[in-house]
Amino acid sequence: MRSKPTLDEFRSGGAEGAVEEQAPKTKQSNVSPPAVDEKQNKTIRIRKSFNSRLADEAFARSKVEGRKVNESDIVDEALGEWFAKLDQARSEQSI
Repeated sequence: MRSKPTLDEFRSGGAEGAVEEQAPKTKQSNVSPPAVDEKQNKTIRIRKSFNSRLADEAFARSKVEGRKVNESDIVDEALGEWFAKLDQARSEQSI
């Protein structure tokens, strides 16, 4: 039986196959992903604290969901929610 990965192993990419059992599904976000799954690379600079929290959250979600959750998945979800709120605020202003 394989032991659970440490956070350092996860950050270095050693979490593949570390989860043995499927965890129960968690509630999905209300924001649906864009219709097109085509993705592009974007290099950005973020605060060190955000970088650490992204890694920690990706690790925690991977354990809970029983699948690999990438930092880019979390950023994609957060931006989707932010743009949805922005669009709603703009549509309310134009009324």
